[in-house]
Amino acid sequence: MVITTSRLASIALVLCSVLSAVSAVPISTENAAATPDGYSAENNYNVKCPNMCKGVVPVNSTYYFCRDARLGPKNLPKLFPLQDITHPYDRLGGLCAAEFLAKWTVDGKYTYPDNSGFVVSTSKMPIKGETILLAGTLVDRFGSEYGSFLSPAEAPYPQRAIPPSNLDTPKDQPFYPYNYHVYKVVRPFVVEAGPIASYFGQPGAGTQYHTFSNIMTLIKDGYLKRVPLRQTEANY
Repeated sequence: MVITTSRLASIALVLCSVLSAVSAVPISTENAAATPDGYSAENNYNVKCPNMCKGVVPVNSTYYFCRDARLGPKNLPKLFPLQDITHPYDRLGGLCAAEFLAKWTVDGKYTYPDNSGFVVSTSKMPIKGETILLAGTLVDRFGSEYGSFLSPAEAPYPQRAIPPSNLDTPKDQPFYPYNYHVYKVVRPFVVEAGPIASYFGQPGAGTQYHTFSNIMTLIKDGYLKRVPLRQTEANY
């Protein structure tokens, strides 16, 4: 079939009309407004988990979700850039709190994915390769500086596929809110880089850098420099 220029123009007009009509339809915020902090609007927890914390023993302070530090802070960030990084974020991956802990913990502690969390190929090999982080590159992480994983700065939290506890502000380091650290590469160094596998009920699919030394060592050896976090009010 031959499609003439006039026919293409007609198709384009129809598509424009459809897109205009769709964009004119208001998006309901009813579910989002009723969704507790840290849940996704796609999962109506008010129906599925009317007693969200049932089955979870409250052993920590009210700072934590269900008073369990493993579930992260009760309230997620409200300031930029951390709000953007953690929104939207369904901390429990569609499960109730006790279900989430039963699925992802053993003997009370989180289990972590094989292959250092890299996506694996059809031949069950981790998809990763060595690359060099160049001077001036900004990277970050949620978690202790004695860990050995970094992400591109401000990558969305769900893409990192890490547990909600990584958002807990350290009691002895309150100057690192939500345990968030930003770094600038000062001296180039080699890392393993690759896509992140889905885990902890999160989609993953972001990029991770696995370092051959922990972050604290890289700082002390002059490869990384801490960048102060500047938080501002979100403009929305």
